[in-house]
Amino acid sequence: MVRHMWTIKFLLPGAVVALSLALSQSNSAGANQTRPIIESADEPTSEDRKLDAVWVMDPTLPGDDLPTRGRSLFDRLFIVRKNEREHYELPFPFSKLIDRIEAVLSDGARVKQVLIPLGRSLQRHTAAPDFFKYPRLIAAVDTESADPGIMLKDRLFLGYQEKGQVIEVISYNEQLARFEFQVVHHYDSGLQPQVFYARRQICISCHQNSGPIFSRSAWSETAANPAIARRLLEQRNYFYRVAVQRSAIDAFAVDAATDRANLFSVWKLLWRDGCGDNDRAARMCRGAVFIAALQSRLAAGEFDRNSAAYTNEFEQALGRNWLVKWPGGLKIPDADLPNRDPVTEISGIVPNADPLIPRQPLEIWRTGDPANSNKLITGIAESISTSLIGRLDEVMRERGRSIQPRKLESSCATSSDQFSDVDFRVSFVCYHAPGSPGFDMKGRLYVRDDQITDGAVDELRLESGTKIENLKVADGNLSEFQGGVHAEFSLWQKRTGLQARIADGSSVSRIIMNWPAAAGRSSLTVSSITKARASLLVVDDFTLVGEKIRKLAIMGDVFSSVSLQASQVVSRLINAISGDSTGTPCCENTLPIATAHDSVVPLTFNASPSTLAGGQEVFGRLCGTCHGTQSPFPPNFLYGSAKQVASRMAHCAHRIWYRLQLWQLPDGERLMSPMPPVAALLAAGFTEQEWVRSPEYRLSRTHIESILSARAMRSTSLHGRDYDELRECLPE
Repeated sequence: MVRHMWTIKFLLPGAVVALSLALSQSNSAGANQTRPIIESADEPTSEDRKLDAVWVMDPTLPGDDLPTRGRSLFDRLFIVRKNEREHYELPFPFSKLIDRIEAVLSDGARVKQVLIPLGRSLQRHTAAPDFFKYPRLIAAVDTESADPGIMLKDRLFLGYQEKGQVIEVISYNEQLARFEFQVVHHYDSGLQPQVFYARRQICISCHQNSGPIFSRSAWSETAANPAIARRLLEQRNYFYRVAVQRSAIDAFAVDAATDRANLFSVWKLLWRDGCGDNDRAARMCRGAVFIAALQSRLAAGEFDRNSAAYTNEFEQALGRNWLVKWPGGLKIPDADLPNRDPVTEISGIVPNADPLIPRQPLEIWRTGDPANSNKLITGIAESISTSLIGRLDEVMRERGRSIQPRKLESSCATSSDQFSDVDFRVSFVCYHAPGSPGFDMKGRLYVRDDQITDGAVDELRLESGTKIENLKVADGNLSEFQGGVHAEFSLWQKRTGLQARIADGSSVSRIIMNWPAAAGRSSLTVSSITKARASLLVVDDFTLVGEKIRKLAIMGDVFSSVSLQASQVVSRLINAISGDSTGTPCCENTLPIATAHDSVVPLTFNASPSTLAGGQEVFGRLCGTCHGTQSPFPPNFLYGSAKQVASRMAHCAHRIWYRLQLWQLPDGERLMSPMPPVAALLAAGFTEQEWVRSPEYRLSRTHIESILSARAMRSTSLHGRDYDELRECLPE
């Protein structure tokens, strides 16, 4: 079959995107989205293809259902091994399963949970007609675990439907750097749950970013919607120990977690391909990225953008590879679905809100934009466990005690406020002479009985331009010195609890302030302005870290892998810097299992695909991936022998015919998305225009019409709201 190609040009400077992007549009959504201009064209030339932006995650390439390496976090949490055999140990009811997850989170953090009685998932019809008695529950982990070896933040998402006895799981696989999709069936009291790795092509039809998705605010499908909350409260105040009234707070947290998780695939791609392949230069490039990420994590988001390693080994390599691999840019997937109010949109899921409709990219990243490099550094930094960063900071400071500090000087104007006979505050503003190696500082100290009890530095700026804000004073003391006053204190980051550090990773070891003898110690207890001298001690204790990372890059192990297991690398650094050659890195001992193939039940596909012929064969080829499994969601009318398929298709005929006929209507007149979905057509090699003119489409319609005719079943109208009145696709 000869196929014509289509190009779609958006009204954005230089943006030329592929057809899959165009199909994310519908007239019903056109009020608030850029409309594409569709032009018929011949087969694009190689030069045209070079200009096309490339998807970070291509929804037509879902990947293997079972992971080829590693396991999901869900497996790591709930698989136990007894008598040399593995099995899932899933607490029931669902609230106890959540308790198991929360038991490993740090600082008593809780899993965020949201109630959605009328949603858009495959389980949306399961509780009918008791939607508000059995709402679906979404759970997301947005905090770190206490164990640095199992990073859960933004990496574990659950969807529970009590009536269907189903848990849908999206959880991260660190070794493959991808989210795994799993389904738990028979999750109920007295039953033995079965856990499947799901068919990714089914999941990716909606989860086009290959990760978790959620609606934009105001999250009107959830109990954050007052109308939804009222209906739920008519049933009860709590579901599965989740308070209806907390939904708005938790919906915000779930949305934020899915947005962060959405970028994991971007970090993976830039880490794997942005630096090149696995030669030494590529590994050194990744080492430079990791050095910058550690600096960012240690120094509250700042890192040394001017270092030779960053500019020469990373930025230049990324620029070269970007021009070769993604000259038209990278299309960043979108984890956000349009907000939908199921109370007012009584016609069902309109096309522009249907997760099956291909979505436009969240944005397109272009080469040469330093903001994209900054985002990569931040993304890698956030993948490192907070507890490991704290331990690394500790061993660096310990080693730093033997390093001669660098001293910077400043002149200060100070004033004091008396609170009582023994309590007063000293405020200071310090400046250094232009062109000299010094620093600027603004803050205050609180003194009681001649001891510094508290204090803060609002801003600290070095002559290099480095600025640090929101620092806390600690470990301070006052003493007499040559008739004057001598003060010493340390500075710590308020947000992270780490020692204050500058962009290159060096620590701000100590601040020393001296009031001269002429001022006298008593002058600190009155409201007056006096001069002081300040010294700042900077210890370059990060150089050793950089050296160790570069050595790892040269050795070619951790920085040659397709995925970065950041906590494992930091654990090795800690052992190397502390001199503990016998220590086992925290994160290498995962599950005592080989592969998921050994212990996970596969999802069975159509038992007899070779027996399908004619119209059944067309449906099996185009729709079988979603509707030909043993799972009843989505309706599995293509599962089984030819006779079983014929019976099931007859039961579903009205709904199948309705969704097929929607292809005959313009976008703006469709009350829901047609079937097969656009993603399935693209995967099969069809454009939307080709599909409606194809023999396959005509044969599929003819087959369903023959079923309706043979059973004297009247075709239903495409207009009005008839679809929801049709019987469910399969018997309960």
